[in-house]
Formats: sequence, C-alpha cells, structure tokens
Amino acid sequence: MEPSLKRLSRQPLLPRHLKTRHMFQNLPNVLISNRLLPTSRTLASDPQRLDPPKQRRMTTEIGLPTSGPVQEEPAFEFEPKYQLVNGIPNMKEGEIWADKFKVVERFGWGDKYGASYFVTELGKDEVELVLRVDKNERGNTLNAEAMALKKTEAIGKRFFFGQMHSTGIEGEFCYVVSYFRGGPRLKDCVDFVKEHKFTYGTVGRFAHDLFQIVETLHSLGFAITCFNTDMITMDASSRNLFLSDMSQLKIYNPTQGWWFGGPQYAPLKWHADERANMTLADQLMVVFFMVVELTVGELPWTGVSFAKIEDLKKEFVTKQTLLKSLPVQYIKMFNLINEYAEKSEFDEKIYEQLKGVCKEIYEQLGGVKDLDDNFDFEREPTEEELPRFVLEKRPIENEEETQTDVAEAEVPQAQEAKSVEVVE
Repeated sequence: MEPSLKRLSRQPLLPRHLKTRHMFQNLPNVLISNRLLPTSRTLASDPQRLDPPKQRRMTTEIGLPTSGPVQEEPAFEFEPKYQLVNGIPNMKEGEIWADKFKVVERFGWGDKYGASYFVTELGKDEVELVLRVDKNERGNTLNAEAMALKKTEAIGKRFFFGQMHSTGIEGEFCYVVSYFRGGPRLKDCVDFVKEHKFTYGTVGRFAHDLFQIVETLHSLGFAITCFNTDMITMDASSRNLFLSDMSQLKIYNPTQGWWFGGPQYAPLKWHADERANMTLADQLMVVFFMVVELTVGELPWTGVSFAKIEDLKKEFVTKQTLLKSLPVQYIKMFNLINEYAEKSEFDEKIYEQLKGVCKEIYEQLGGVKDLDDNFDFEREPTEEELPRFVLEKRPIENEEETQTDVAEAEVPQAQEAKSVEVVE
C-alpha cells in the first residue's frame, strides 16, 4: 500500500453531522438539501418555538447542532404579489389584478413599454377591457398614454384613439384600463388586398384619418416618436382608423423630440443624425410616407440595405420622380408639409388643408360619395351568405283554453250587435 494511502486510511473519519456542517459552513442556514429551515421570522411568529433568551441550543431539521443568537435575516428580501419578468408583472389567465380585474390573456410583450393584457372587470365578464401596466416611475410612457386618452376624450376625439375605463396604482406599478375596440390592423388590411396597395377611394379616407390622428395629438401637445401600420387599427363598428398602440407617445419638446421608429418612415434628417430633433412637419412627413406606400404598394427604399435608404429618400424629396407619376393631390400634400417645416408652432390651417386634399382624393379620384362605401378589402355578402328567416309552425300552449276565452269574448259582442239592430 502506498504511504499516502496508509496515512489517509488512518485518519479518523469526520462525524457525519460535523462533516455536513463543515461543507455548508459558508452558506446561509436557510436552505440546505432543498429543505427550508426555520428562520427568525418563522420562529418569532410562533412564541412556543423560541424561548428567551435567544441563546438556547437548537438543532436543525437535519440534525445539525447550532448555538448562539438567532440571525434576524429573512428568507427572502420580499415576496412579490405578482410574478415579475424584467421587472414587469407577468400574469396568467385567471389571475386577479388590483382586486378588480381578471386576466384573460397577455398580448403585449414589449417590457420596455410595460405589459398589455385582455381583462374583464370582476362580475362583468361580458365587457372586454385592455389593461396596460408599467413601473410607476417618472418618465414612463404609460403616463403619456393616460394623459392622451383623457384629453382626446375631453375634446370629443376618442374615436381616433380609445376610451378610458379607469386608472390606478397597484404597489410599485401604475396601470391604465381602456375599453377594447375590435378590428383588423392596418397592416392586415394592406396584406389582404392584391399587390398590397389601395385604390384612391380607400387610401383617401384612410389618409384623412391618419392626418386627423396626428393633428389631434399635436394640438394637445403630444408627439409621435414611432408610427407604422401595426400601430393603427380599423374599428369594425365605426369603420375608421384609430391609434391602438399609444406606447410611443411623448410630450412634445422641440429640443428633445427624437425618432425611434426605424428607417422605413423616418424623416430624412434622421439618417444623418439619429438624435436630430423632430419638428411637427417631420412627423407629418412620416404620415405622408405611409400614405404614398398605401397608394403604390411599396416605397422606393423598401427592402434595400440601410446604407442606401438615405440616398433614395433624398432622390424622392428632391427629384420627386415618384410623386410626379401620381395625381397632383400628392404634390399638394408634399408642398404643404414642406411649408409647415418653417413654422415651430401648431397651425391648425395646415392640417385642415391636408385633410381637404385627402377628401379630393377619395371623392374626385376614388368616386366615393358616401363614407360608408366599402373599402377595398370589404365586399357585399352573397345571396347564399345572407341570413334566412324560417317560419316554424309550433302548437300553441293551452290552445283549448285560449279558444274558449276567445269564444266567450265574442258572445257579448254578438249580443250587443243584435240589440242595436232591434233598436233600429
């Protein structure tokens, strides 16, 4: 046998309980072998388990002798009421929020701007609501959303945004609840039609709604920092577009208004400096880019590399080759927005003129006389799809009693008619 092995074999074995204590001496006494041991919090809640003074010898559940004062350290720093992911509540179906709302489903996963849920009010399952939750911190986007919803409803423009149900504070989180409005996203409508573009009758009405949305926000002191067809929804009931995603709204500041929406609809100045301040005219140009895309199907820089987009936008703005191939109304809109770039304050006349040009597009070019005319993605139901009313013959309940009552009612009438004949 090797000497080292002899020495090892002669060493006394460490008692099992001491060996275990030695192995875990640098770990907290709270959790050993996946078993939760008593802590000062649990002992303090049960006076019979803690005899003063706190110097008595104790034995843990796995037989480890301990001595000395009980450490006043909780097992956990805090026990959150809701499961948190990235600091935002991540609730499942059936969970209750703020003792008022029951979660149906989560649909918003951009934790940077809070969480979004479909919920119902307790006791009123037939009313569908949208819950937005975010940290109650200064500068979060949820505060701007709540302010915008309140102000737009106060001036009668909620059809272009939404209607607030309630707001509140739950622990360290703030939340906004609004009424759900069903309908397809603008992107879904575009993807549904052939060549992903609309006729003038449809694009003119949609452009009118888009400029109305931006006008309302600008008049109330808000700015759009992102805008795309995923953020716009068509209300299936009122049949108008509304801003369904308000997470990108900011209080307008001409010295700190930045664009965060990517290169597709970004103003030209953004490509030179991503921290360039966005004016009100820059935000209108974002909408104009979208209107042109809805008309022709895609912009000249769609699908190209990022490095080439700036040059293509410059060509679009300076040479206006694409605009010259479109009806004159598009040149009018472009010129109105460029004129507005020289102004730093809100001017209602510019927006009214832009909406007037949109009206020319859907009336003169699109032939729309009634705003309820079908959009490109709508159609009239066929005769086979129309509901049919079927007459079903069923026996009358208590038919014999009913006939008897009718007969008895007819007898006085007959006698009265007979008496009248006698008098004559």
